[in-house]
Amino acid sequence: MQDSWSDIRNTTVIAGSVHTGEKSYFISAIDTSTNRTADYCAALTRDTMKIAVESFGCNVTAVVTDNERKMDCIRENLKEDNPSLTAYGCSSHWLTRCHTISSH
Repeated sequence: MQDSWSDIRNTTVIAGSVHTGEKSYFISAIDTSTNRTADYCAALTRDTMKIAVESFGCNVTAVVTDNERKMDCIRENLKEDNPSLTAYGCSSHWLTRCHTISSH
């Protein structure tokens, strides 16, 4: 799982975690204020996936991110690397966005 956000000083952070099907584990949180590109963030996601494989002996079969445009690009990049990977946006973010759009 990958998520990003900005703090009150507009410092952006991207955090990665893994869910084994039984439990979630925090992997990392990285300040991305100096590099916010989709390619850089995709590399961070790949790093998180590698750590998950090495640390938990699991196969990464899916990735979920929020629905920000950059995260859409990250999912597309990851699917290019591994077409069998399931990559999708966060349902909670998606539902919030759909509700906001339909309310206008």
